[in-house]
Amino acid sequence: MNKKIILIMCFTFLIYVIYAFMAITNQITEFWDSTEYLLLAKHWAKGTPESGFATHREIMPALIWYPFFLLGVDELGIRLFMLFIGLANVYISYLLTKEMYNEKKGLFVACMMSVYYMNIFYMTRLTMYVIAPLMVQTAIYFFWKYLNKKKFRYILISFLIIGLGMTIYYNTAFVLLIIGAFLIITNKKFFKNLDLWKAGVITLLILTPYFIYSIHTYGHPIPRLAAVQKAYAEEAGGGIGLWNAYLKLIPNMLTLPLFLLMIGGLLLTYPVFLGFDQIIKEKTKKNFNDLFLYLWIIIPLILYTMSAIKQGPAGIGVVLPAYLMMIFPAFFILASKSVFFVYHFIKPFEKNVALLVLFLLIIIPGYFQIQLGTTTFFNRLSAFKEIQDAGDYIKGITQPGDVIVSASVPQLTYYSERMVIGMSIDETEEEWRVREIENKPSYLLLTKFEPHPDWVWTYPDKYNMTVVMGFGNDQTNPTAVLFKYNW
Repeated sequence: MNKKIILIMCFTFLIYVIYAFMAITNQITEFWDSTEYLLLAKHWAKGTPESGFATHREIMPALIWYPFFLLGVDELGIRLFMLFIGLANVYISYLLTKEMYNEKKGLFVACMMSVYYMNIFYMTRLTMYVIAPLMVQTAIYFFWKYLNKKKFRYILISFLIIGLGMTIYYNTAFVLLIIGAFLIITNKKFFKNLDLWKAGVITLLILTPYFIYSIHTYGHPIPRLAAVQKAYAEEAGGGIGLWNAYLKLIPNMLTLPLFLLMIGGLLLTYPVFLGFDQIIKEKTKKNFNDLFLYLWIIIPLILYTMSAIKQGPAGIGVVLPAYLMMIFPAFFILASKSVFFVYHFIKPFEKNVALLVLFLLIIIPGYFQIQLGTTTFFNRLSAFKEIQDAGDYIKGITQPGDVIVSASVPQLTYYSERMVIGMSIDETEEEWRVREIENKPSYLLLTKFEPHPDWVWTYPDKYNMTVVMGFGNDQTNPTAVLFKYNW
């Protein structure tokens, strides 16, 4: 192994250990989506309630977390596991870039991935946002090895990783679209490639038990797809005004130095356009790698932009920066083009100056990313802490069979280990009262940061509920309040 990548990995390990230590010692609170997987894993291991797990979620993450709860290491073990997932993201980015381009660019990309603020931030959160880009990069790496070596095992591994990735986090399936578009452009006869057919059939056969389970349990082979179809049909989304919602995020996510380097890299890929007709006519394989980068960036951007326009609350849509994590290695590769263009331009005149510039073009973007990562980490360190505190408190004053009411269903289920039911934002007071009487809940938790029906704020007084405790930094103005039912 190259000594430089070993040095980068050691540096990365040190950084990630520091952040993991801070997450553990500060008892960082998990977000909505991560607690859905965690509560299901805990349910399987310890028999705690599973209220709050959305049926469109993939179950594989819960299966991954399950052994940690079964062995009793819980979140501590999972956080250490996530640390190594973050490290794996760095190493695979090096291997992928080395395979597609060269080792020097691979080392630069590994450096940027090691300090990439979202890799740092979500490495400390128990979500799939860090695992997904690992699956994406690994699938692309083996696909590219197949293009270079023409060995069946590589395309099979690529397809198997895509298949496995779909059961972990849905956007790994985008790689199939990227590969498909690339093959359509570069090889009109790809459908006659028996390796692709064999790898596809084997992958489908392996995934068949998962599809059967999903159909039996949730009524659809791919529950996430069913949820998207339903949302497209029922929700108004953010509207066409969000056509550039994700594009606007990119400069801030890259930070200025990396953004400028990425733009420079885009300009340096001009031969793709000049020779595009030759690529389509299959007269050249030159610049295939740059073409693939464009597809890697454009296809997910289009899909997520369509999602923002069509899904979510009317006029708001769904726009999450974490969704773009899968395409950032491509941005880093483009940035590496600028870096080494500048280096090779200066080198013939003064090698030492060229080395100094190369050093600065690594250090300055890296510093900006670490700074952004640190700021993001500490700004969100205590986010939703009130839910964790309330959950711990509720666990201590209730019995396992008690029912709790809260809009924070998965988080409170996970932390309180009690059955939690929520009220819909569109639910009338009369409709809720029927469900409430049926379930006979013991406590109600209201928070300022979750959506509630308008009538809920006067509900505790109307039905003579008792204030138990407030949660938050300011006890005179708490952000979460626990009420006791007086049946």
